[in-house]
Amino acid sequence: MFMNNIKIRTKLSDYRFYQWELAEWLGVSQATLARRMRVELPDDIQEKILNVIECEKNSMPYDNSFFREYIRQFDKRFGGRKRTAESYARFIEKGL
Repeated sequence: MFMNNIKIRTKLSDYRFYQWELAEWLGVSQATLARRMRVELPDDIQEKILNVIECEKNSMPYDNSFFREYIRQFDKRFGGRKRTAESYARFIEKGL
């Protein structure tokens, strides 16, 4: 079975962090993060998330506003809280 966002999942595992901790650092619920991780995130968002993980490991400050903005854009574009795997795929294809 193929897993999406394997770089993020591997980094969390390597540093022995949980997804709920990452969700807390990003300022979203664990359920929101889990839904987003079902579909491959854009490379720039993945790199920013990997940077947050690195900063947290090294106890350095970071800016997490990018992820909340990403979610806002998605919600605005695809009608609020109604989310499906197909709408995620359309969102990624459009490059938002």
